[in-house]
Amino acid sequence: MLGPNEFVHYFCEDTGFFNGGKDDRGLATDVEIACPAGSKVTYFISNRSQAQVAAEPCQNQTGRGTCMATLNSWRASGSIIIEENPLYECQIPGVGQPRPVFCDDNRNDLRAAKTFFKKLPTNTARTLLPLRALIDAAFRYKTRFRSSTGGTLGFAPAQCVPNSDQVPYCYDPAQIEEARQRVDCLINVYSVDAYSAALTAQQRTDLNAFLRDSFSEFNANYEGFERLYAELMIMQGDESLTAAYASRFDLAATGGATFKGSAFEPNGIDLTGVAGAEMFRLYQSVQYYQLALDRLYMLGPNMQVALARGPVTSELDFISAETVTSYLERLVRAASQKSRAIGEIARRYQNFNRPDLARRTIERGYVATYLESALISRQMLDIAAASSSASLPQIFITIEKAQRNYRMALLDMREMYAQITDEQNYFGYPPDYIPFPAIDGSSTSSANAFDTLLNLAKQRLDLAKTREQIALQSGRQGRVDAAQFQSDLTSIRNNYENQLAQICGTFPGPDGRPYPAIRKYAPLSDVATAMGDPCGRMGSGELHMAMGNVKDSSLRLKGVVLRHENILADIEIERTRIADQCALNTSIADLQYQIADKQATLANTVAEQKALMNFITGSVQAVTNAMQVMDCEIQCASSAAMGATVAALGIATSGSQYATELIIARKEKEQREYERDTMRIIANAPCQSGQIDSVAKIADLTHNTLEVQLEALRADYGMRLAMSEVKRLFSTAERLQAQQEEAEQLAINIQQAQNDPNVRIYQNDSIINADVSFRDALALAYRLTRVYEYYSSQSYAKKEQLFLIRMVTAGQYNLENYLLELENAFNAFEEEFGNPDLRVMALSLRDDVLRIPYVKIDGKPMDEGERIKAMRDRLKDVKLLDSRGYLTLPFSTNLKDLSPLTRNHKVRHVEIDLQGSKMGDSVARVYLRMSGTGVVRNVSDATDYYVFPERTAVLNASVQGSKVFDPEVYRNYRFRDRPLINTLWELIINQRDESVNRDIDLQTVSDIRILIYYSDFTTF
Repeated sequence: MLGPNEFVHYFCEDTGFFNGGKDDRGLATDVEIACPAGSKVTYFISNRSQAQVAAEPCQNQTGRGTCMATLNSWRASGSIIIEENPLYECQIPGVGQPRPVFCDDNRNDLRAAKTFFKKLPTNTARTLLPLRALIDAAFRYKTRFRSSTGGTLGFAPAQCVPNSDQVPYCYDPAQIEEARQRVDCLINVYSVDAYSAALTAQQRTDLNAFLRDSFSEFNANYEGFERLYAELMIMQGDESLTAAYASRFDLAATGGATFKGSAFEPNGIDLTGVAGAEMFRLYQSVQYYQLALDRLYMLGPNMQVALARGPVTSELDFISAETVTSYLERLVRAASQKSRAIGEIARRYQNFNRPDLARRTIERGYVATYLESALISRQMLDIAAASSSASLPQIFITIEKAQRNYRMALLDMREMYAQITDEQNYFGYPPDYIPFPAIDGSSTSSANAFDTLLNLAKQRLDLAKTREQIALQSGRQGRVDAAQFQSDLTSIRNNYENQLAQICGTFPGPDGRPYPAIRKYAPLSDVATAMGDPCGRMGSGELHMAMGNVKDSSLRLKGVVLRHENILADIEIERTRIADQCALNTSIADLQYQIADKQATLANTVAEQKALMNFITGSVQAVTNAMQVMDCEIQCASSAAMGATVAALGIATSGSQYATELIIARKEKEQREYERDTMRIIANAPCQSGQIDSVAKIADLTHNTLEVQLEALRADYGMRLAMSEVKRLFSTAERLQAQQEEAEQLAINIQQAQNDPNVRIYQNDSIINADVSFRDALALAYRLTRVYEYYSSQSYAKKEQLFLIRMVTAGQYNLENYLLELENAFNAFEEEFGNPDLRVMALSLRDDVLRIPYVKIDGKPMDEGERIKAMRDRLKDVKLLDSRGYLTLPFSTNLKDLSPLTRNHKVRHVEIDLQGSKMGDSVARVYLRMSGTGVVRNVSDATDYYVFPERTAVLNASVQGSKVFDPEVYRNYRFRDRPLINTLWELIINQRDESVNRDIDLQTVSDIRILIYYSDFTTF
């Protein structure tokens, strides 16, 4: 309301004056200048009184005033006008009277019949939404989009457009921040004893109940703030992590981004394009997960205060058993997902040949994950200690599950850390390393290394292909479903709200967009908020026009009633004049007339007409009273009462409509009959001369009353039709809003059935799993390429495609085509060089391993016995024993021992034979180890060098050439396809703990034969 020194004025643009001009001083004797209908009017509140405004110089003008300039100067000064265009409502004329739709009838003073309200000052503290309502609005994607069964959708929400409902399924960061600060305030009040003690008992109970719910749930439909906040951060982290994995699907490179790695890591690297987008999203996901965890770290001391105040079942403690299963369990996922993202960051740094950054990232993430596991587990155990025995089983199961998740996360990071190397590597392998598969064939005809690895690569390719198709389909379907859902909501909104805007009108929102004047958008306008239900009350729309038509019909009806009263007054005046002129009593001077052979007096007719007009006026008044519901007090927001009143009005209107039509038809008939009948005076008065004129005049006036009655009835009918239109439009608006809610709920139900939160996790995991399989298949393709190069002794020029391949089946370079071309290259090599030949290299312990000389020091030849004795003496040398006590005899193989026409010598299998007198039974075992550098003379007659992991074979040795068992028992394929020529072989005899060798007397050994079967290609 207005203060004591605040006055309402208006400026009429057509007259150019303030208020009613210079004579409008607020006195009863004032003569105001009317503001013409249709003129633009500007209302304002000023600190100047009405008399002061009337005395302004601009008011003392002949013709049009010049107060526009004065108004502009007051605006510029900022000290005279307190508020422009204040809110107002039309006043109710009297008790039981309807509130007018318009109240501008008094053109001499447009402030009349209006109550003005001043808005709150802009520097007044902002009115806060109730906290639960604020949480509801902040997380509207969760709280407003529930299916009829209570389920929620799994789409990742978008950010809301500020002060707008343009994006329906969204979250509001500003409101989330405000809610978080207010929750922090409540937690601080709870934790500080002085603050908590200042609360009343009820306030303390309400505070504890709210905080308890905040860490679990409000009820079955609304979750607590901490749960919602953690869920949103984890969901956004999952989306960023999935987007990083899915970036390899971006063959068009449309999703590039700039990553300022130097700002994140000391001596970091800056990236752009797709690689920049991947790293950007990985770091973004880590930050999202960390936000959820940081929230727990900040609240940890407060949670300990709560636990110290009593068990979780106590009202003094806001922690509950549900805090473990409903809140902390979510944070365990945040920690495990963060460790996965950190591992991916480290892997990419390793691929950029920055092992220092990879190690630093893993080390930092490992320590953080370990500390998080200890902290969260400790928190869960503290809650368990304060919980009842009924809650303990589930809490302990949750704790065990959390610890398993942490153990696996730490294990993954340890494995990733072990793969980091300072050497340049490709797909996890050093450039000079041949990632050779283990080939333990059961026969000499079994598949070679390339064929074995090719079959494995095809299997991994099929798995990667299947997963990639699932990921593409689910990812695309998920995006389509989310976009379709937003589109469906927008389509439903536009469809219904366009109709509602036409009926209810519109008003501009804070973002400048027009919004329908309905309850849903009322909070976007101070005026609409004050009205509650602004439909038809914002100055536009069909309902507003229909309400105006009701007003117009009521004014027209009032005019008809007034005219009827004036005619009756004229008749009464004429009757009185006749009575006075002829000295007659007025009852004697009554007139009678003939209607359809029925005689009636004028007095009776007038009485009937008055009764009819009263009936019309009363029924119209009843209809008009309902209109005040449509424009009730500003504080009124009861649409239910409005609907009930209008419904009752419709029943009354439809019930009397038929009767009104019959009255109109009857009155039209009476008027036609009256026109042909006569009127005469029944009294024998002496003044016959004036009677003739008087009869004619009264007859004419009586005729006019019949016409007015007909016009009144028609106006009454029009009034009822106008009111019925108001009722129809209002009912239509209510129905459209209800249908919109039903359509939106149906869309929510459909999408919830198709896309609950688990579906989103499935879709995200399908992309992550596809990436894992793709990386594995790509690494296997690299291994196969290196084995091909090794097997064929030539380089593969298309190997660089592996660094360009992004998908299994799509793109200019894809993994499926690469494997096909590599297999064709291998087949072409075999067609050119044919199948390899099988040969054998026979080595002797005496001649080739120990190299016992054939001559003595004096130059004389040594016979075989002497050489055998020299060999046996050498076997006694303790220097040949390794750290485990095994007799270890090193040797090497050389190219000069091979045919000069052969190339590409590879081991097929190995056999060993023991020769001597006391060899024990037929079972003996000898070890053979390959750990040096492999040498291959390739098909181009060049020499290649290879490094393979050390490998040891345990061979079942034959004795004296006798193979008691199946020949395959004596063949060992552990070195299959490794280079025959190697700088370091080791023959190992274990008599220390190999029980089958204890019956062998090495001093009776005459020789040990090593037979290395190998393959090669012949060239000319």
